[in-house]
Amino acid sequence: MEIKALAAALVVAASASHAAADRVSSGPLGLRGPDLIVLGKDTAISVELKALVTPVRLVSNTGSISSLTRQGDALRATFTPPAERFPQLVLIAAVDDAGAIVDWIAIPMSGRAAVRVDTAPRARVVVRVQGTEFGPVEASARGIAEVPIVVPPGVTQVTTIATTASGAVREKLAPLGARAYGKTLAVCSQRGERVSVLATTAAGTASERAPQLTASSGALGIPAAVGAGVFTATFAPNSPADELATITSVIDGESLAAASCELRIAAEAPTGIEVTPDRSEFVAGSGAMKLTIALRYPGARRPLPIDQIEITAHVGTARATRSSTGAWTATWLLPDRFAARTKARAQLRVRLRGGLSVESEFVVPLVAADPAAIEIMVPGPLRANGESTAVVGARVVDRWGNLVGARPLTATSRGQMTAFVATTGDAQARYTAPHMRTASDDVIEIREPQSGIVGRATLRLVPLPRRLQLSARAGYVSNLGTISAPLVTVTAGARLPVLDEALVADVLTGGYTATIESSAMSEAVSLRLTTIPVLARVAYHAARGRFDVWGGAGAGVAIARSRVTSASAGISNATTTAPAATVFAGAARRTGPGWILIEGAYLHATIDGAIAGRVGGVVATAGFALDL
Repeated sequence: MEIKALAAALVVAASASHAAADRVSSGPLGLRGPDLIVLGKDTAISVELKALVTPVRLVSNTGSISSLTRQGDALRATFTPPAERFPQLVLIAAVDDAGAIVDWIAIPMSGRAAVRVDTAPRARVVVRVQGTEFGPVEASARGIAEVPIVVPPGVTQVTTIATTASGAVREKLAPLGARAYGKTLAVCSQRGERVSVLATTAAGTASERAPQLTASSGALGIPAAVGAGVFTATFAPNSPADELATITSVIDGESLAAASCELRIAAEAPTGIEVTPDRSEFVAGSGAMKLTIALRYPGARRPLPIDQIEITAHVGTARATRSSTGAWTATWLLPDRFAARTKARAQLRVRLRGGLSVESEFVVPLVAADPAAIEIMVPGPLRANGESTAVVGARVVDRWGNLVGARPLTATSRGQMTAFVATTGDAQARYTAPHMRTASDDVIEIREPQSGIVGRATLRLVPLPRRLQLSARAGYVSNLGTISAPLVTVTAGARLPVLDEALVADVLTGGYTATIESSAMSEAVSLRLTTIPVLARVAYHAARGRFDVWGGAGAGVAIARSRVTSASAGISNATTTAPAATVFAGAARRTGPGWILIEGAYLHATIDGAIAGRVGGVVATAGFALDL
């Protein structure tokens, strides 16, 4: 008896009506396929599973399987059997993105063969395969019969039954010489170094024992069960040069039926960036800095390829370049003017393949060059009264204007200055103005003894006015009644030594003449009235920008001399003295040696006697004052 041929074809089918003959997994996806595939007959088999949120893909230990497509609430794929037609198992597993086996199904694939039986001529031959009989086939005149059979996986021998024409029956066991078939499926993870394996029995049920795992390089951990028939093991490389490792899974030493997958060993990403500058600090004017860039790696694997190193400089510009040997360096162009900065920062970002990146920050101190000048900050105009104070600032800078570290400073000036106190390079001293009545600014000279550098600045001083002042003014007086006339005044004043000499006392005198024409008892009468006020006044003066303004009050007497002329009485003269008071306000602006001024006032004075009435009124004058 001889096996002439053995061939198989695999089809995994899952009908839309979910027929009772279907094989369904017990996992979460309800993986469904046909209960049996006949090799050489079934050529395209549909596999169905539930559509979950987590994406999965299907893999198999033999043949090929298409990508999943959605059909309603289910996902379907087409399995194409292998070209080899010997009886075997197809293991189909659903694998997630991490390479873990989520669900699986094992489907037997039966092979078709023709069994050649040598027997009596014209005998009737039947072949029994696990209780299923194929035939009968009548033997030829030479006693040869070929019986076609279908053999499921795991069957190693069949029974041939030959019945001769005389009725004699002969049974005989015939070995099939079946090949070993795969009972395991290996899946190498694409993320993380781990392998998941599926192990089954010869009948396709879950194996309780883990398969034997070997790696072409590196070391595998002990497989751990994570589900029915599913085991995982971790992988650790042992050579920095290794990029791939072949993982082989074998059950019971059946090396011919081993399953394997290729594990890509992850390259090592750096954990940090080391920057070595060509100097510990950047001194203004010293030229570009050179940086050597190195990467720290956690272990001894091969480094992950670097696509680019980006440098973002907060000050200046920097660019990284790679040499022909793979070493990275950078050139950092820093400005010589620091703009009050004391440190310069650069952000380094290493871009690795796969979208990974590593960042680090590098900081370099900024140091000024040798001292070149002293910058002096002086206040605005100060009143030269011997009491006004202000802060004078000074700083030593290099030729680019960068602040040199704190240095001792000495100063000379007309006013009084305290010692300079340095704070982070800026130095300050308190200045007290001198007492002056003549216009003169103060030139402050500051020296830095270590370098001998001298700086000068002019502080404007506003001198105190001179104590005495004479003024002459002309104007007009009117009481909107009988008096309306031009007048002149002369004032002599002195500043009082109180309130920072803001109070001024003066004596004012002047005069105006008014002529009044009237008629009485059909007789023309002419009155000529001359009034001379003599007043003592006190005013408060204040500076308002370029003007001096004041306001005040005074009191005194008004001397009125009258001359009355009429036809009946002739000419009569009289002199009357009356108390007088005044309030006033004015403003002046300096011009040359004196002041141009204007003043408005109200003069109150009333006389009694032969001539009675008001001799004062509103007074407006303008004139010139001279300091003495």
